[in-house]
Amino acid sequence: MTAGPESFEERFTTEEWLTLQLAPMWVIGIVAGADGDAGEEEQRAGIRALSEAPLLTGRFAREVLMAAYEDRQRLFSAMWEDGRRPDDGVRDAAAVLERLDHAEAVLYKASLMRIGVRVAAAAAGEGNEIGRPEAAALAWLESWLGVTEEEAIRVAGAYGASPGDSGEDRPGFYL
Repeated sequence: MTAGPESFEERFTTEEWLTLQLAPMWVIGIVAGADGDAGEEEQRAGIRALSEAPLLTGRFAREVLMAAYEDRQRLFSAMWEDGRRPDDGVRDAAAVLERLDHAEAVLYKASLMRIGVRVAAAAAGEGNEIGRPEAAALAWLESWLGVTEEEAIRVAGAYGASPGDSGEDRPGFYL
């Protein structure tokens, strides 16, 4: 994605921007691999969730995740070359977000969580509950990102979303 004059990308170093774009790839890997078996359907669910970036409430989340979706093949390769453990990468992304407007950062974090939830749901299969390993991975992600569902709903509500929204209509909510 080419940076425009009002692009968020311009506010970050190349390394920081890469960390932000790698974050959804790490999330997919963490949740898909939580049970020791990163299935293809789980990975596809993560990519489908990432493809919904144009629907996101936050402008920052939309920009980063659209760019990540467009460049996903390179980013998956870059993730392996990066050398960071996925949990460290997610923490690094959260640290980079501290320089951003709080609401935009929360919406991005919630979008990452939403991707993780979609991966966990795919692991569960049709009509099944999310398994313990995936639920634990989601709890760790929430901790590493420093966001809660309640905060995400409150911030998204300020953007005009309904606080009771289940998240299906607005992918920025994650649970």
